[in-house]
Amino acid sequence: MPYTLNDLKTLTSEELRSFFTELLEPLEPADYELTLSGLGFGKDDKTPEDASLLHYAASAGLIPIVDTLIQIGYANEKTKIGADIGHYAAFGGNLEALSYILDKGYAEKNARDTQGAGLIHYAARGGHLDIIRYLVGKGLDISATTAYGADALQYAVQGANIKDIQTLITLGLQSRLRAADDRGNTLLHAAAGAGRHRLVSLLINTYHLDPTIENLEKQTIVDFASRSDDAKTIEVCSQYFSEAAPPKDVEEEVKVAPSSPRRSST
Repeated sequence: MPYTLNDLKTLTSEELRSFFTELLEPLEPADYELTLSGLGFGKDDKTPEDASLLHYAASAGLIPIVDTLIQIGYANEKTKIGADIGHYAAFGGNLEALSYILDKGYAEKNARDTQGAGLIHYAARGGHLDIIRYLVGKGLDISATTAYGADALQYAVQGANIKDIQTLITLGLQSRLRAADDRGNTLLHAAAGAGRHRLVSLLINTYHLDPTIENLEKQTIVDFASRSDDAKTIEVCSQYFSEAAPPKDVEEEVKVAPSSPRRSST
């Protein structure tokens, strides 16, 4: 077997589906439990994050395998960060699988992880607009924030492409463009920190976000870009910031009133 359970978190959805096909196709469902346990994929086997084979089957969108694993005793337990198979399915991007998991009661649509991120946040991180529309149709709030004040847009920055982020904005998140989380970090900070220079340019040029905005620790997009280690993002953010920020000598003139001129003695 080329992979361990811990390796699965590095695979794409397509690679996961290939893995499950190779792993389970030769087996009868009655042989799953014994064989999987012997290979290190049993119901009690977990990754360091406490994810099981069931989580990855949900992420891959494999409904029959999810069903079978649950039937032989795999439980929808939360990982260390509180994510269940609903979160994994939302992030994986298979709408049919997520709908099935929710309809069967395997997971709850209102589930949140330990940071307060819900299914919409996970779908946004994967750029899955069809799932977001589906969840909104089931009554979930697209503008909901996590326990730290982050919204779906800030999660989308972590993985969604620019076109999907623009569409996400039109789905009801225009009012969140300038919103900040509990640390004062905005969407622009998130884009800079993720090393996404094209998204930074879009937010500034199209949506007119302020490139000099600071968070509660007085950190700017230049500070966040430096964390990304992406040279182009650092260059772009530095340029936008320097062009928008008033020169320091001008700031000093504003802060310190000029002294009155001395009258010449007569």
